[in-house]
Amino acid sequence: MNAEITAQRVLGWAVTREGTLPSGPLWETARLGRPGRATRVLAGELARRTAATLGIGVPAPGDATTIGLGTVFLAAAVGGRGQPEPARRLAELARPAGRRAIGPRWYDLVALHGLVAAVLRDWRPPPPSSGTTTTVSTTVSGDGDEPEPLDEILLRVSPLSAVLHRPPLRKLAARATGEEVATAVELLARPRGAATLAAGLASWSPDHTVLSWRVELMRRLRADHPDAVLDIHCLARSRHGAEWDRRLSWARRALNRLGPPDPLAIATVEFWAPLFSAVRSGTELARVRPLLQGHEQALQLVRFHNLDKVGAR
Repeated sequence: MNAEITAQRVLGWAVTREGTLPSGPLWETARLGRPGRATRVLAGELARRTAATLGIGVPAPGDATTIGLGTVFLAAAVGGRGQPEPARRLAELARPAGRRAIGPRWYDLVALHGLVAAVLRDWRPPPPSSGTTTTVSTTVSGDGDEPEPLDEILLRVSPLSAVLHRPPLRKLAARATGEEVATAVELLARPRGAATLAAGLASWSPDHTVLSWRVELMRRLRADHPDAVLDIHCLARSRHGAEWDRRLSWARRALNRLGPPDPLAIATVEFWAPLFSAVRSGTELARVRPLLQGHEQALQLVRFHNLDKVGAR
């Protein structure tokens, strides 16, 4: 076992999503700079599977080995999470170079996002190594002196994940998400980009920070990209309507209880605030989105709890 085998195991797991997230040692990390064909093919397959899931078109078969090294470094870092410091250093190498988040190596970003999305879904605190432990962040912290948890680094080095999941908690706490908004705008300019954004943001999430980020992003996009915001809400109803109905019914009950409001209940209702604002400003949904149905409960809750204004919470 070495770092490349660790990366291969994590990449294979991310492709199949079978079993639990693998782990392994980070020995011989220099070999990651020249990974073998088997490792590159796994990264290419992950890019193809992720692209198909997002509906953005898959790389040509001949591109299987053209995915950059960032996904390999990140896979090794995730597999070697029991060695926190080496894992963090490896993860830092994964971020694509260049000023623009979305550059010519589009499928590099797709592969990175496929890996991060799979990992975060099954993330658990890494096991201790040499008496050292790390913790998974559960609150927004602005303390820059604490080591950044690996799960937060994953979001920082994967531009698509920072849009389709959420930015790192430190950026959310500092309200420093201009880079992520710019990435979303770049995404909208790509072929099938609007569909990709809608597919990534339309579902309910059990993490209130994820839902709150989606609200922030939609509010910042609505002035210049109103159709993109309407597409998100349309897909939320057409593809995830039953789930949203269940969650909104729960949120209504939770917000009617005595005591401090549940952040997840608030975020569940607030997700629909940009649509409420569009209707209030004169958007005729029956004309511009005739297939949008079943959203009335959500808009009623937004109005009742006065969640249509920025900072209403």
